[in-house]
Amino acid sequence: MPCGAAPRLKFAWKPSPIAAAVLQCVVNFAELARQQATRYSVNAEFNKAVLYFNDTSSIEFDDTSRQNHRATASSDGTTAYRICKSIGQFRLNAKHLQLFFEDGSSAEFK
Repeated sequence: MPCGAAPRLKFAWKPSPIAAAVLQCVVNFAELARQQATRYSVNAEFNKAVLYFNDTSSIEFDDTSRQNHRATASSDGTTAYRICKSIGQFRLNAKHLQLFFEDGSSAEFK
């Protein structure tokens, strides 16, 4: 849904025009990830995975040890970069890849 199509919010206080515009365009990163993801690939050990997006970008997930637990976007300025920067934590196992976003939303890929 484009920002302009979002329902109008009612405020107990009057926000500045810039703050109001930002609040109208709050992104649900889980929904964005689900809509833009095209493919999910995981290795046989379920400790490395790649999530691919419509713009050909991707996020590589590495969970090979406690010290090696990271998500890396393929390049800056892409859908993968935007989603990767909003991930608070992730879970990768034989069941699924689950992403927990800083906005409180979550998405699951199988």
